[in-house]
Amino acid sequence: MISTREQRRAFGLGEFASMFGVSKDAAKRLATAGILRTIMLGGRRLVLLSEILRIEQQGLPLPSGRQRSGRQRKQAAAN
Repeated sequence: MISTREQRRAFGLGEFASMFGVSKDAAKRLATAGILRTIMLGGRRLVLLSEILRIEQQGLPLPSGRQRSGRQRKQAAAN
């Protein structure tokens, strides 16, 4: 059976942010920096399923110039 996520082809930035545990603002910064590939459709910025699958495989990089907070470094080290 195909999961609901695989039936959809695009997701809003808020949905993407929830999937990857980042804020919507962080997702928007990633898209603006060109790290997260998005499309515009009907005035909304959408993330295609193929991009979500790519990020699941390759991981979610931080935009250059941005550093993790102490808490984020601890969480990353724990994983």
